[in-house]
Amino acid sequence: MADIIDEVIIDKQEEQKLLYFKRSIPIVIIFTILIVIGMIINDYRKSKRVKHNKEIGDTIIHSLENMPTNPSLGLQGLDFVIENADNHGQDIAMLQKLAASIHTNSTETALELTQDIITDSKYLPLTQGYAKLTWLSIKLDEKALSKEDETKMKEYFDSYTEHTAFYGSAHLLEALWYKSTNKEKSRAILEHLISSRIVTDTLKEEAKALMSNLTIEN
Repeated sequence: MADIIDEVIIDKQEEQKLLYFKRSIPIVIIFTILIVIGMIINDYRKSKRVKHNKEIGDTIIHSLENMPTNPSLGLQGLDFVIENADNHGQDIAMLQKLAASIHTNSTETALELTQDIITDSKYLPLTQGYAKLTWLSIKLDEKALSKEDETKMKEYFDSYTEHTAFYGSAHLLEALWYKSTNKEKSRAILEHLISSRIVTDTLKEEAKALMSNLTIEN
């Protein structure tokens, strides 16, 4: 009897870990966007084109200041940067628009923005990689995917190699996606993440929690 109770408790704990991971995805997305923005800002500050960078930087700052009280004005500023910046200020503005759409649960807008970033070569690979990750995390919550979306998901997952940013996060999402349709593939992905030398300890813990959930379900 005690063994049965222990098994039920463990099962419940693993379900809670998995649920926490799924619910934390939007928060992680926004937090990571802020990190990416910081990296990009640091990159274009080094440019010699001081005057243009200053104008774009000031516009971005004013836009961010206006977002809490006047979102419409803030978005206008970001759009100005996207259309006129010829530095990585474009990346910052697009990522901020993406963060704002996620924060307000504007899913369709977020998906449109991710596609705009992914299909436009003017954006940094880092920005495009994050846009793909955001698109994948949103689509992961949809109950039914079109054939086109399924194809796109596989293409995006395959684009994350060990030499690209967000490798661990992307393939953890991939394992979560295959969890309900192909448990063996999901398990193989998780095993690779857990044994990887480049995946962070936090992501490895998430992978182990998902692996435990798969084992219990069997």
